Amino acid sequence: MFWIVVAILTAAVAIVLMYPLMRKTEVAETRRDGEVAVYRDQLAELDRERAAGLIGEDGGRICPRRNRPPAACRCRCRTKC
Repeated sequence: MFWIVVAILTAAVAIVLMYPLMRKTEVAETRRDGEVAVYRDQLAELDRERAAGLIGEDGGRICPRRNRPPAACRCRCRTKC
């Protein structure tokens, strides 16, 4: 009787542990699809922060040469930042 209870409990634990692995999940078809989704999410977050007044209009811009905000950039690309 003891071994039957142990077998049933073992099977129940195995099913509980395997359930997340057996679920069907949506996976991005390509790596690029995942990257595009992350980029869109970041843009949406910037829009929400601008709407809330947490950042200014140029808050999401970075100097391409020095990886700094335009106000802290000393290079000549300030108009291109």
